[in-house]
Amino acid sequence: MIIETERLRLREYTPEDFDALYEIISDPETMKHYPKPYDRNGTKRWLDWSLDNYRKYGFGLWAAELKETGEFIGDCGITMQIIDGKSLPEIGYHINKRHWRKGYAREAARAVRDWGFRNTEFDALYSYMNRSNEASCATARTNGMKKVKEFTGSDGIVYCAYAITRKEWEAISLPRIMAVNGTEYTLLKLLGHGKGGYSYLAERDGKQAVVKQIHHEPCDYYAFGNKIEAERRDYGKLKQAGIRIPAMIDIDTENERIVKEFIEGPVIYDMVRDGISVTPYLEQVRDMAEQARAAGLNIDYFPTNFVVRDGLIYYVDYECNAYMDEWSFGNWGVKYWAKTPEFEEYLRTHG
Repeated sequence: MIIETERLRLREYTPEDFDALYEIISDPETMKHYPKPYDRNGTKRWLDWSLDNYRKYGFGLWAAELKETGEFIGDCGITMQIIDGKSLPEIGYHINKRHWRKGYAREAARAVRDWGFRNTEFDALYSYMNRSNEASCATARTNGMKKVKEFTGSDGIVYCAYAITRKEWEAISLPRIMAVNGTEYTLLKLLGHGKGGYSYLAERDGKQAVVKQIHHEPCDYYAFGNKIEAERRDYGKLKQAGIRIPAMIDIDTENERIVKEFIEGPVIYDMVRDGISVTPYLEQVRDMAEQARAAGLNIDYFPTNFVVRDGLIYYVDYECNAYMDEWSFGNWGVKYWAKTPEFEEYLRTHG
């Protein structure tokens, strides 16, 4: 085993993986952004190339299997690829279509990115893909990469190249300790990266909490003022409106950090993505939306912001804005609380 994530194991290929790999890379739908699907001879070359990469470089495409069942679902790893005439380390990922839209490519690619920077001397890692492959582009972006160029390959196809530098990775990789007003928290994992900051699951004295570090990365669809003061102000508004939210435990204005109560449970977005009905929670979110409207507010109804604990939904963000009918739950948010065309489009473009 090379890498283990929350749901996956990445390991070296073996000849016994041939049939499972062939099922993936011979499929026309899966390989529609490649020149053509692979036949059995091409699949053997893929396997042989992977095994040779392990010997030559110490890395390559690794087989990805589900930890829970051991099922082979695809591969992900680093290979040396010619990108616009240069040999560069590239993170590639290929997932069996039966397991698309479950976040496995994103989960594997992130782990491979971290492995690459920790175990090699590369100053940057890349991903490249057919320009029309929006899902693969989305996975690269969620891996912290930025588009650095478009180029036409020798096959006449226009490709996009994405990259993340070591310096950029260090800025987003998980620190071990984070202090909030002098109180130190051990960070366990990154929970999410939103337009306002990075949220980490943290621990102190055996108790878990969420530590949010405000960032100032540009956002092309939202304008911010003083973010840390907005968090404090919005928290007060939501509490006054009676919205069920995690308690704010501490706020460090100098370092722009917040400590919140950790609400443990399934996320509404993940439930929708995995085909689990969220109908039992629609009445609750509508009640919450009415409370917000009565206070002259909208909250962000996107389902990543809602967690279920003990049968109750919590709005785990503190963001709120002046009420506008256009962005109410009934006119906007509800479109993402089921596998609607809007949800499927978001999933396709964001991984």
